[in-house]
Amino acid sequence: MCILTNLKQKEYRSAISSVSCKKPEKTVTQLSDDIVKTVQLLRYIEEQLSLATQAWKEFSDPHGDITCFRDIRNTHGRVKLKSLKNSFREMANLEKAIAFLVVRCEVSAKNVRTSTAH
Repeated sequence: MCILTNLKQKEYRSAISSVSCKKPEKTVTQLSDDIVKTVQLLRYIEEQLSLATQAWKEFSDPHGDITCFRDIRNTHGRVKLKSLKNSFREMANLEKAIAFLVVRCEVSAKNVRTSTAH
């Protein structure tokens, strides 16, 4: 059983390469297929995050629909709006992190293909 706990974002790369599982080793073809599936999933997630963050950018633009909330006076409403802004900021950061993972997976796929060519 593979267990990854309490890993910081900086440690992901080294942790992934050092994790050992008590499973039979995969063939290069299986590994390549797994990487392709992972890239497809990551790209889908990245696309969905991109759509959401783009919608937020348009909404929160100085001329966007957020201007309808300019006159919110109660504290609860302002707190919720600030929370939304923070959530979308975090979502944009996740989008960048996933884009990085896509690149890393593509590099791994290239390395696997290169190793099978030799």
